[in-house]
Amino acid sequence: DEAGVQWLAGATFTTQASQHTVEDFTKEQHAFNFARLQTLLPTVAKDVQGLFENNTVKSWSGTRCVTPDRMPWVGSIGPTLWINIGMGSRGLSFAALCAELLAAQIGGEPLPLPLSLSKGLDVQRQLLRYR
Repeated sequence: DEAGVQWLAGATFTTQASQHTVEDFTKEQHAFNFARLQTLLPTVAKDVQGLFENNTVKSWSGTRCVTPDRMPWVGSIGPTLWINIGMGSRGLSFAALCAELLAAQIGGEPLPLPLSLSKGLDVQRQLLRYR
């Protein structure tokens, strides 16, 4: 890489990103991440403090598909439409289990986890809360 050695860290999570300008949002994210870095790795924080103070920290931003309660939606939303979405930053943790759950639901097989837990991932749970 032309930039040489790089150290990457992050990230922040906010549901109100659209309410900020990009510049303000980036400053808030950098301040949050630097405060966390000072707590978790104080020696490293001292080494990179100048980058934060001079506002030369490089950044990028992305959007993750996440549900209002930050738990995936798994199940049927119609007779022929099944979904497995909204894992946000927990995709690596949830993907295999949610896929197994969805396959069991589609195939009418025993669920791979207790019914109470599968209800916590059910795509219909938002609708059931408001009935």
